[in-house]
Amino acid sequence: MSTPMASAPESSRMPDEYTCPITHEMMRDPVFAADGHTYERAAIATWLGTRQTSPLSNARLPHKALVPNRALKTLIDKWRGRIDAELLALAAAGAPSGTAALEALLDRGADVNTRDGEGRTPVMLLLQRDNIGAVRCLARGHCASLLIRNDAGLTALDMAQASSPREPAVVTLLARLEREEREKEKRDKDHEANARAEHNNGGGRGNAGNGIGGNGGNGGNGGNWLLNNLNN
Repeated sequence: MSTPMASAPESSRMPDEYTCPITHEMMRDPVFAADGHTYERAAIATWLGTRQTSPLSNARLPHKALVPNRALKTLIDKWRGRIDAELLALAAAGAPSGTAALEALLDRGADVNTRDGEGRTPVMLLLQRDNIGAVRCLARGHCASLLIRNDAGLTALDMAQASSPREPAVVTLLARLEREEREKEKRDKDHEANARAEHNNGGGRGNAGNGIGGNGGNGGNGGNWLLNNLNN
């Protein structure tokens, strides 16, 4: 008798069970929670950091332990490897049919920053075939990184500047996309730092409040002691 998890699916559509119910994205580290459902580890850990209920049913969980779903991870890894290989092959061919085929593979779970045997990303492969529209599509529409370096230590911008002839407009585009990515990284880091600082400051204020309350309590006890001794 066969089971739904016996082998990797051959259909073109990504199986629903590969998707985390919280992030709605393909999982990389699937784990079982106490409700019997599988989630991306980071997502469910964040959820359980502030509550002890199921994200799906809202029922209270008996515990917060997480158990790796190794069988599902094996299937997901196999699926991702196949889809990533298809994406790299399509990019190496220059995506002759347009960006729709690239986006379809990304919708099926391909990693936009996957690399070939020489460390080249789909963006780099498309650049080598002068498909600048597809490069823009992946960078702007699917957050492909322009900061990744291949095995030779070159970014996509480095590759464009090293190639001759190369239209200045292409180099300008890549430089702008790389700058935008660096600026976004900086904003994200600043946001995380501010969030941590606010959290720490909030905890400090809470502790200070407790300290004041505690001292007030001790003062009250001292007053009671004095009153008792005066009465005696």
